[in-house]
Amino acid sequence: MRIKKLGLVALASVAALSLTGCFKSTAHYTLHEDDTVSGEIIVALHKDFAEEGMTPEEASDSVGGNETIEGIEGVETEPYEDSKFIGVKYTFEDQPLTNIAPSVDGTLVRDGDVFVFQGNDPDTSDLEGMEAFLDEADATLKITFPGKVTDTNGSVSGTTVTWNLLTLTEAPYATGGAVGSGDSGDDSGFSTGVLIAIICGVLVAIVVAVVLANRSKGKGQKAAPAENPPAKPAPKKPTDKK
Repeated sequence: MRIKKLGLVALASVAALSLTGCFKSTAHYTLHEDDTVSGEIIVALHKDFAEEGMTPEEASDSVGGNETIEGIEGVETEPYEDSKFIGVKYTFEDQPLTNIAPSVDGTLVRDGDVFVFQGNDPDTSDLEGMEAFLDEADATLKITFPGKVTDTNGSVSGTTVTWNLLTLTEAPYATGGAVGSGDSGDDSGFSTGVLIAIICGVLVAIVVAVVLANRSKGKGQKAAPAENPPAKPAPKKPTDKK
């Protein structure tokens, strides 16, 4: 049975969960100033529920796969496996936003100097009472904007917004700058420019300290007297005159 999408990745229906148990369905989209997008999507099944001899493609298909991304030229597909899951990973670099947008269950567009993502309302009613099946499930969505995030109901780190698609109670949305602001994408938001300024400041301080130390040392030193000054020549004896 196929799974249904929520946001940019898939969630399992109760029927699929009953058959397949835990799954991993994650996506990270990085938007660029030139209206292109790079990213990674993983759709995988927990190994405890995979049948013996099941291929990564079959495991991915059992939890829905991602047909909307498979047919796009330039999207690479490769087997995925970690300690818990087996499935398929899709990766793409600098794809036109118009190519990737159809994979969105909602809209993802550029409006002037901002990118706007508006997901559809979630339908998690089928997941009620299925907590035991979701203990190890992973369904997350990340979108990294070129500039500052200005509005969202997700969790913000730098210019990256993250949603846990298993706990959503309303449609995911986010607005972020389409022009880079110098902030980092998926970290504490510490500016690269600020870091460079601090490093330069430290280097200048070290140079100044060395110069002042050398000057102080030069002023404090005096020419040391010679330990053994040269002996004065002995006076010449008068010569006897005849």
